[in-house]
Amino acid sequence: MIKRIDFSIIKVTGEDDNFPAAELNNHRPVTKGWMSPKFCSYPQVIVIRLEMRARLCKFQVLSHPFSITSKLELHVGDVKPGLTEVLQNVAWEKQG
Repeated sequence: MIKRIDFSIIKVTGEDDNFPAAELNNHRPVTKGWMSPKFCSYPQVIVIRLEMRARLCKFQVLSHPFSITSKLELHVGDVKPGLTEVLQNVAWEKQG
């Protein structure tokens, strides 16, 4: 059964002052969303922590019609057993 999984933003490499990444943590119709800073360097990175272990079969990204990304990579990571759950200990695997 497919269902929405709660998440939190734990790291971003940049954000526009009017569209901070913390907006992604608010799941309401009035949420403005995140936007990278103007004239930023690429790639821009957003690290999302799922609130529970999950098998992903669909990852949905919504874009504003005037701010559509030209490239998106998805990496999935996990911490090996016995290691502290911090970002530095995550082993990443590119998904697409």
